[in-house]
Amino acid sequence: MKKLNLFLGLSALSLGVLFTSCNKDEDPAAAPVISFDQTSPVVLAAGVDSTVLTGTIKADGKLSSIKISKTVGTTESTLETITSFDEGDFTSSDDINCNFRYAVSDITATTTIAIEVTDKEDQTTKTSIEIQVTALGVLTSKGTSQLGAGGNLTLPSYYSVQTDQTYSLSAARTNASILDIVFTSTASVAKFISPKDASDATISGANRTTLYASTSIAFDAITAEQVAAASLSADNITVAQGDVIIFETTEGTRGVFEVTQLTIATDGSTTIDIKVKE
Repeated sequence: MKKLNLFLGLSALSLGVLFTSCNKDEDPAAAPVISFDQTSPVVLAAGVDSTVLTGTIKADGKLSSIKISKTVGTTESTLETITSFDEGDFTSSDDINCNFRYAVSDITATTTIAIEVTDKEDQTTKTSIEIQVTALGVLTSKGTSQLGAGGNLTLPSYYSVQTDQTYSLSAARTNASILDIVFTSTASVAKFISPKDASDATISGANRTTLYASTSIAFDAITAEQVAAASLSADNITVAQGDVIIFETTEGTRGVFEVTQLTIATDGSTTIDIKVKE
């Protein structure tokens, strides 16, 4: 009888261990965890429309699929769905631990990027990050200014974006640190140059450089975004009447002007309409 009781006890203990083991085998793995290296929101600098998102994914139930989606306003769209993790933007050597590096471009408004991970136990986790753009500002009209060449005894040759004023040679000498645009003309060529290139040594001593570039965009139609995106490299530029010129000052202020009137002569003159990006 004692042997029977011992046998029954051992049998019950074995069954208990068996059931416990089965229950442990049936416990689901933890749901996937997605972590971005960046903090939301990611704020893009003015003029920038792309970024790279990085981070990690841990899927104890092993990766099955990763879906990346984009939402702008109320419109959501799928960018791609990934089911292979050997190489590419999302890589994993064991289908559990995954590193990602995902480039997002053409961001022109507040955008939400979501990563949705499903594991092989059919568990899904979705995590998102917001990307914000920085407005490029607006173009503010500074009105019209008249400038004269060095031989012009009536009109000043120098203009300051900071003060929105023109300066004669004598005034320019005492305000060299704020000059931005200089008009000059020979009998055959009219130019806008940098203050550092002015013939007067006191003015050139300010060592201020303004960069210029012509554009085919109409003055009335050009936007702050186009002014900000223009490539500028020349510190002087030859002009003709009707030209539209984008410029950047030593401080980095950008603007645009149109040459509405031009007389090419040693005592020549010009009239320009100016806008500055605020």
